[in-house]
Amino acid sequence: MSNQPPQQPGQFPQSPYAAAPQGQPQSKGGSGTTTVLIILGVLAVVMFMCGGVLLALLLPAVGAARTAAQRMSRSNNLKQVGLGIHNYHSAYKQLPFTVVTNTDGEELAGWRIGISPFVEGQRQWQTIIEDYTPASRDLVRDDAPGAFQVINGAPGETGIFAIVGPNTAFPPTPNTAVKFRDILDGLANTVFAVELPNRTTNWTTNENLTPDEAYNAIQQLEPPEVAHFLMGDGAVIAVTPNLDRALFDALTTRDGKEQINPGGLRLSP
Repeated sequence: MSNQPPQQPGQFPQSPYAAAPQGQPQSKGGSGTTTVLIILGVLAVVMFMCGGVLLALLLPAVGAARTAAQRMSRSNNLKQVGLGIHNYHSAYKQLPFTVVTNTDGEELAGWRIGISPFVEGQRQWQTIIEDYTPASRDLVRDDAPGAFQVINGAPGETGIFAIVGPNTAFPPTPNTAVKFRDILDGLANTVFAVELPNRTTNWTTNENLTPDEAYNAIQQLEPPEVAHFLMGDGAVIAVTPNLDRALFDALTTRDGKEQINPGGLRLSP
């Protein structure tokens, strides 16, 4: 048994958290904090610069993806229109009239309204035929069936036009019937309509394009924009401003009996 007395309170080892003796200033860690702030600032600048570079690299890819998605939607809408035309022909044994007039020569409706029940536009069709006058079209001006509605455009606007001419699938004469059997060049070799990203009209109007107007609109496209042809067999073909005029003329006639060389055209995805 030890004869040493127990340790007194003052004899315990000093706590590391004990106050510093008077006269000795405590460290406030100022230099350490400054260093940390400098490091964080440098990291923030580096991240900002890297983020800017990354954003610059990603923007073209994002824009290209958006353009491709919109092009796909436009193509799909035009395919629905083509299917609607075929269903109309199955029901009535003819293509829709380019323009329908009454006995007074007043224009009542065009081909877009004619096929509206076949492109999920039954509601719009019912509204129009309740009195079947030009005034009734105004009731659905801003309510286009989805197949006709232009992407990111005003309600009721469409970029789909029939190509109208003496020898096209849609003749300029009102109330004139054309049947599939009249397409002597073959449905796969005849353009019915064109979809344009640089021209629109209200879907209820009877505005269409002559071959010259359609070709000129295609020539005015800004790359990477493309137009789309709706062929008589329902196929959709993407075309660019380098489209040959002779080929275009051969494709737009229904009975020209031209030799078709579809070089330069490509099927839309």
